[in-house]
Amino acid sequence: MEKLKRTVEQARAAFNTGKTRPLAFRIQQLKALKKMVQEKEKEFSAAMKADLNKVELLEERNS
Repeated sequence: MEKLKRTVEQARAAFNTGKTRPLAFRIQQLKALKKMVQEKEKEFSAAMKADLNKVELLEERNS
């Protein structure tokens, strides 16, 4: 729980600096997220299968 609390505090601190305001920064972050999801697709699918016995979310994304 402490790790989660620290992560939230770090995210809030970064937000409060204004660093996340520029559109270019947000677009760059979204591109990085997309890349990570694509690179880790098998891991996400396995985790969803283990947790929910589903892989529908990833199947919908590929449609």
